[in-house]
Amino acid sequence: MSCLRIGDESGHRRSGFGGQKVLAILIFTFYHRRMMAPKLSIRLITALALVVGSSASLRAEDQAGAEKMKIPVKVAVVDAKQWNEQPVGNIEVRYADGTRDRWTTKGSCGQPRVAADGTVGWTVFEAERPAQTASYTIRPNATLVICRKGKVLCRAQAALGFIEEWDFLKDGKHFVVKSRALHGPATVELMETETGKVVKEVQASADKLPEWAAPYHE
Repeated sequence: MSCLRIGDESGHRRSGFGGQKVLAILIFTFYHRRMMAPKLSIRLITALALVVGSSASLRAEDQAGAEKMKIPVKVAVVDAKQWNEQPVGNIEVRYADGTRDRWTTKGSCGQPRVAADGTVGWTVFEAERPAQTASYTIRPNATLVICRKGKVLCRAQAALGFIEEWDFLKDGKHFVVKSRALHGPATVELMETETGKVVKEVQASADKLPEWAAPYHE
């Protein structure tokens, strides 16, 4: 399944006017103006074209299929709104060549991470709703979307409703998730990157934690 068409958490956007279209209009304008005013400076048109070309090269919106060929090296939340001191918005990756690409459009994503091999993941926040046993509102985020080369590898479900922390391990084959209910102890899970399958599970407050869970001890 493509990560570009997975509904509310990841509709791919390639909007914008596009550098190539702007350059085409500049060329048309140049020839039109030359006919009407032969003394129009060629240098002016060239300078404008260079500016548009350089700015367009910073984004991958004119490069269809970039997510299938390029390797993300950084990931961030953009168009973000704060929820409990966490930015929630859309996912934007930066590729190794410096171009950027926005992978989601619905504004419900947070906690993005990128593995050494370019695999990208993020949590999906549900709509805000009142807590059943309290006077405040909540936004559970128990779902993790893991995506590589334009395809969703898995949608992993954490043990408890609220993912507090998570990250890929160095081998890229696994990731670790720490989740908690509204109250009570946290659970730490080791999951497979390819499938989202839970390999091991421990309590974050346990006296002796395995190496993969140690950073999440409390």
